[in-house]
Amino acid sequence: MDSAGRVLCIVASLVLATAAGCGGSGSGTAPVRTDQARHQPPPAPTVVTVGCEGITPPPSWRRQTASVGNFGLFVEHLAAQAHELSNGNHLVKAGAAVAGSQPVTLRVPNDLRGTVGLVYGHTRGHQRSPAEAWTQVTFRPCERKPRSGYVGGLIFRGETHDISLEVISKGSLQRLKLRR
Repeated sequence: MDSAGRVLCIVASLVLATAAGCGGSGSGTAPVRTDQARHQPPPAPTVVTVGCEGITPPPSWRRQTASVGNFGLFVEHLAAQAHELSNGNHLVKAGAAVAGSQPVTLRVPNDLRGTVGLVYGHTRGHQRSPAEAWTQVTFRPCERKPRSGYVGGLIFRGETHDISLEVISKGSLQRLKLRR
């Protein structure tokens, strides 16, 4: 590539990085200098918003979930649903359900960060440790549907254990307790 091509490539990279850093992607990641990007991947963002996935949970969704308010996770016992990954971490499939039209946020409390992570959204399947996983996911419900469903789960460093996650819905915070 000639020098004019390199300059054009650098300018394009800076424009894209600036747009992402100014809220263009909503991911909360800071722009990375182009010389650093060649040597190390940017840090994984810890916050994500997941839009409508087109899944409608059944009317009886509450009987199948651990739930608080208008939110639930399709998980009964973490240990029974856990799959050990090759790196020693454990992945638990735990689809989410939101009733109504208001967004709901699921958050890992500060004291569990690095030990538990949320695996939802576009990077699902690529997060193999809690350090790579989200710490907060906002679920945006589908329009004109009574309930919305989302595919995903939780990842634990090592073995699963009892946890309480934070659910923020309609301006209030509630604890969602999950048993090992």
